[in-house]
Amino acid sequence: MRFDRILNQDLPKALLRNSVKRQRLAHAYLFTGPPGVGKGMVAKALAAALNCPGAVEGEGCGRCATCRQVEEGRYPEFSVVSPTGTTIKIDQIRELLERFSFAPAAGPWRVTVIDMAEAMTEEAANSFLKTLEEPPSHNVLILNAKEPEDLLPTIVSRCQKIRFSPLPTRLIAEYLEEKLGMRKDEAQVLARISEGSLGRALAMVECGYLELRDRWLRELGAFFDRPLVEVMDMVADLVAGLKGQNAGTGKYQIGGLTDLLDLWSSWYRDLLILGQGGEEQLLINKDFSHTLKKVSKRYNIKNLVQILELLDRAQRDIKRRYNPLLVMERTLLGIVRLGRGAGRPG
Repeated sequence: MRFDRILNQDLPKALLRNSVKRQRLAHAYLFTGPPGVGKGMVAKALAAALNCPGAVEGEGCGRCATCRQVEEGRYPEFSVVSPTGTTIKIDQIRELLERFSFAPAAGPWRVTVIDMAEAMTEEAANSFLKTLEEPPSHNVLILNAKEPEDLLPTIVSRCQKIRFSPLPTRLIAEYLEEKLGMRKDEAQVLARISEGSLGRALAMVECGYLELRDRWLRELGAFFDRPLVEVMDMVADLVAGLKGQNAGTGKYQIGGLTDLLDLWSSWYRDLLILGQGGEEQLLINKDFSHTLKKVSKRYNIKNLVQILELLDRAQRDIKRRYNPLLVMERTLLGIVRLGRGAGRPG
């Protein structure tokens, strides 16, 4: 695993490569940014550079046993702590602290990643804070999180912050075409929908997201043809069907309510762009541009904004663990009332 094999993220890679080269490392780093943009791979490249016997200019060789073991997740001095269930628990942090009582044995540096660090329970976070206050030597801690605001301010203040950016759509599309052999048009659709996350795009490929997307857009259009009483029954069937469709593992749970709401939000966002005279190249669902152009003429801007507000509120309520059926009933009834006779996806 080498820095130069990781897509984009030139600033984080240069900063860490120079830190290794000069042996001026922070004891703890906070990697922030969306999932799937290379934070975990950069952490591996750092571990390889610190422990590779043939490292040159802050870069591991990528060929030796150490580099191969780091890349495969088998190197004893590189470990990742991830949520068990939905949280990182205090027992996981205690086990980590016990490891820190011993010096690295397999190599000169131990690198430990706390993935989805915002998932630490309050107890776990407070226990971890003690480690940051008295960091063990020859240990580098890396916390991966979406935003610094998701963590305790006292933890954030003790880490060197490195921001990771979403990947350009072009790079993701090229990767899907070249590495997975996807058709160009399908690769571009997933690249736009993934919002700069290669990891998310790969999870979508694995879970057949494009087929789900077509069905969800057809279902959205079908709501406008039914009486409101039937809409309620359709919403219940939709929500019940989604419960068993969260495919994928870890941070990429593809096929649930959040993905459906994201898709519908992107649809109405595209309608808003066209309604305001925006260019076709700005559309997320560009492959549906013909339908979107036809539909956009039936909506006024005010209604589109109101629908997007409904969908945004639904996303926030789902994250707060409100009753999903009630959330979707309210949202769909609002969308149908605002768009009755206008704007069907198909």
